[in-house]
Amino acid sequence: MVFSAGAAEKNPVNDLGGTTFSVLRVEEPGYELSGDDIEAHFLNISAPTTLATGLEVPSGAGEHLHHVAADLTIQAPHQLRFTQAANATDIVQLTDGATLAARVGGDDQALRFRGTGTVELRGSTYAGTIGLEDDVTLRCGGTDCGGAGGAVTVDEEATLEFTADTEFQRPITLGTGPVLGPYSLVAGPHAVTLAEPVTLGAYVHVQGGTGGDPLEFAGDLHVGTGTLALDGDATVPQFASLTSDPNGEVRVGTAHGPGRLSIEEGQFGHEGWTAVNGAESLLVANDALALGPVGSSITTVYDGATVGTEDTITLDEEIRVGDQSILATLAPGASLTVTDMSLANGGGRVETRATPSVVDLVSVGGEGDLSLASAGIDAPIIFSDGGSSTYVGSTVAESGGVSLHRDTSVPGDFEIQDAHVTTVHTGHADLHDLIPDTAALSITGGGTFVLNDNEAIGALGGSGSGGSVLLVDAASELSVVGAATTTFGGDLRGAGTLRHGGDGALTLGGDWTQNADGSRLAVAGGTVAVNGDLGQTAATVQGVLRGVGTVGTLALDGGTVAPGASAGCLTVDGEFTGHGTLGVELGGHEPCGTFDRIATGHQTLGDLTWDVTVLDGFAPAEGDEFAVVTTSGPGSTDLPAQEVTSGEYVFDAVWDGTDVLLRVTSAPEHPAPTPSPSPSDEPTGSPTDGPGDDSGDGSEDGSGDGSDGGSDGGVGDDPAEDGDLLPDTGVWTLGGVALATLLVAGGVLALRARRRAMSAV
Repeated sequence: MVFSAGAAEKNPVNDLGGTTFSVLRVEEPGYELSGDDIEAHFLNISAPTTLATGLEVPSGAGEHLHHVAADLTIQAPHQLRFTQAANATDIVQLTDGATLAARVGGDDQALRFRGTGTVELRGSTYAGTIGLEDDVTLRCGGTDCGGAGGAVTVDEEATLEFTADTEFQRPITLGTGPVLGPYSLVAGPHAVTLAEPVTLGAYVHVQGGTGGDPLEFAGDLHVGTGTLALDGDATVPQFASLTSDPNGEVRVGTAHGPGRLSIEEGQFGHEGWTAVNGAESLLVANDALALGPVGSSITTVYDGATVGTEDTITLDEEIRVGDQSILATLAPGASLTVTDMSLANGGGRVETRATPSVVDLVSVGGEGDLSLASAGIDAPIIFSDGGSSTYVGSTVAESGGVSLHRDTSVPGDFEIQDAHVTTVHTGHADLHDLIPDTAALSITGGGTFVLNDNEAIGALGGSGSGGSVLLVDAASELSVVGAATTTFGGDLRGAGTLRHGGDGALTLGGDWTQNADGSRLAVAGGTVAVNGDLGQTAATVQGVLRGVGTVGTLALDGGTVAPGASAGCLTVDGEFTGHGTLGVELGGHEPCGTFDRIATGHQTLGDLTWDVTVLDGFAPAEGDEFAVVTTSGPGSTDLPAQEVTSGEYVFDAVWDGTDVLLRVTSAPEHPAPTPSPSPSDEPTGSPTDGPGDDSGDGSEDGSGDGSDGGSDGGVGDDPAEDGDLLPDTGVWTLGGVALATLLVAGGVLALRARRRAMSAV
């Protein structure tokens, strides 16, 4: 039956029902056929055609090829039906982008679509298998996808695409070759449930849901030795499972966009690789074996992706985390235990995103920094006892709660931003190693380091004035043992001990007033500057103590106390006692402003070594006194006088019953400054002489001849004649014998000023 060019009638009606044609051929566009169903063994459609009648294709065993090179539409309720004998395969070759739009029915044999074009299912009752090959797309949605039937196989660059919400009831096989593309299966913005198993036999791209409804692999997902590359949303729901061979792989997130895959309970056999890539990509593992058992292939998380759980699970396989990608709890009540985390490519993050929840890091290795972000105190991140942290990199606790339960929980430098970091140990007597004694601990935000035991660190720093270190009880001690120079701007709290034992320098800018009764500051080595209020803290000094703040008591134990940063005052609320060195800088007569002072309740000092520095630009005179230790209450003891030298200066250090004074007993001679010349010193006749001439006549304008002996102030030629006490080259020229006689009789008096630089505290 041929519908060719030149026909006068293009709306023929078939009235030959029961007649079987060898071939139905349409060569001219515009034909619309109706009437009885058309029965033909072969199709050859080369022009757009519409059938308002059914088309039945009978075929025997073997393969039968049909050509559709132009759009063919079979209007509902009519269908394209393949009546097949056993072992029959009908092949529809689509070319030139042709579209076949029809309901398809037939027997339980094989139907294949290949070439380049689209099959739009308007319903399906075909019972056999359907193959999609080459660059063919099969589209359907809702009930148009039909019911149960044989498997749909997608190969090469073919695509199974869903155009509406649907439950697809056929098994799907994606790939029998090495690589498929670009998409083998597309859910798009539709709620699609794949009720039967999906099996991969190649590297396959799948687009999951894009409108908030995930693609559901409800009939199981069998990766085998293939690779699933997923973007969009998908889930392996409850009562379904994900399985793979050791060489199989699941990739969440592709070059086409981020992926999100949720794997629920009931996993038994995913032994292959898992990769999650991209800043918005997410893998939710709600089953302990979702990513494979111990010894299975590795899970990698890169480019800012996230692996998390909404359940209580333990992930035993190795998980490599790089590019600050994330392991996280995602829902209240979730618990994630990670037994083998490995950092790479800049390191990773661990987060608890809901409360209450917990992440337990049993083992962390690799190279890279580790960031910790907790949702709160009841959503902690724990470095559990019995595990290990061997990663090479720094650690940042950004927020919430972090608990350190094991030695070397944090193997390198540790920054606390707004987190509450707690050490957990039962034995206070031992020095623990939760943080290495070479590490720098810094608190840069409002966080707290809660120390329940004894811990040594390399350095303590951080400019965050809202941060703090809490030494929980009297047995808690934090030792700083490194050589760095740092400033800690936060507060200290609790009744424990801060010990500085290294060669470095630590400036304490905050206070130690909360629960601080019985607290101790031990300067065993290096330098500590106290610039805040430590008024309840007992300080002992074997190293160097500086600063302009306050301590409760101060005991020198062979160390040095040198108030201020340059000149300044250090306050001791209670007793200042012991023996050691007292360092004092003198730069003026103003206490605390230009010279150092320790203001204390009382002193019971023993032997002191003095280290006095007279600052450049200051020249104290003999008799000057500086009260460098003042007392405000009873209980002081006598302090033997000492002679102290500083360069060319000699002082007496004396106790006057109230204060310790440094009194200057010897100061270097300083030459008097040279005054500016007076007008009388200028040479006669110089421009500075004014209107007078050089005649020396003694007149008021300087024009006299000097014959009157200079009594009128004129300048004569002979110093003896003009009555000058000193020659004209002297500093002063004084007229009059009476003044000369007075100076000779009385002598020149050298007056020595005595000043005492004393003021109340």
